[in-house]
Amino acid sequence: MRAFGLFRKDISIVRFFSCLLLLALGVGISSGAAQSPAAPIESARSGAITFTFDMPQIDPSHYVIVVDSGGHASYESHSQDPDDPPYHIEFRVSDAGRDSLFAAARELNYFRGDFDYRKSKIAFTGTKKLEFASPEQQGSTTYNWSQDVRIQRVTQFFQNLSTTLEMGRHLSDLHKYDKLGMDAELKRMEEMARTGDLTELQVVAPVLEKIAADHTVINIARRRAEAILARVPSSSASERP
Repeated sequence: MRAFGLFRKDISIVRFFSCLLLLALGVGISSGAAQSPAAPIESARSGAITFTFDMPQIDPSHYVIVVDSGGHASYESHSQDPDDPPYHIEFRVSDAGRDSLFAAARELNYFRGDFDYRKSKIAFTGTKKLEFASPEQQGSTTYNWSQDVRIQRVTQFFQNLSTTLEMGRHLSDLHKYDKLGMDAELKRMEEMARTGDLTELQVVAPVLEKIAADHTVINIARRRAEAILARVPSSSASERP
């Protein structure tokens, strides 16, 4: 009992243990209050946005892109030819790209709602689906085209990302099997990068670097690869595969 000098010597055992119990409960409540802010942070980290595209008339005829709130992403596409295996790649999007996507998801109530344009008949540009999933929020919307500019921006990001990844895939194949055919593809890629039709170029930087460093590739193609690489923001270097 000396360790508890604040208690009187004649305190009863019952009162003593009652005080200890109240003290333990108080510590537990305080600890719980201190930890409670961590819960929404943890759930936010586990959120993910999924974009699905389907249009049988083009290649790829189907693809799915998933980006989680940590910046980790995956892409899988399927061609019109059922004998072609799916193309799958894991990568990281830039912090700016991730932040823009998740800010748009919050503004759009996590894609809950009907955003498809129905006022008049318009051309079919592919069935698109946006989904958000986290422990706290779930939502999805399917559309052909939307007049909501926020939906347009998110759609453009994902479609440009698919184009970038498919061009990187094609360049990798050309580098292996048809080096003379690379210049035309690099010229097209250089123009699309200049006009803003490509995004997250750091993801395809490795194949561009291989081409630029390969002395068996014609000089003009190597220079084009270097010009595209120069468009990769230095802040995106850490997001390279």
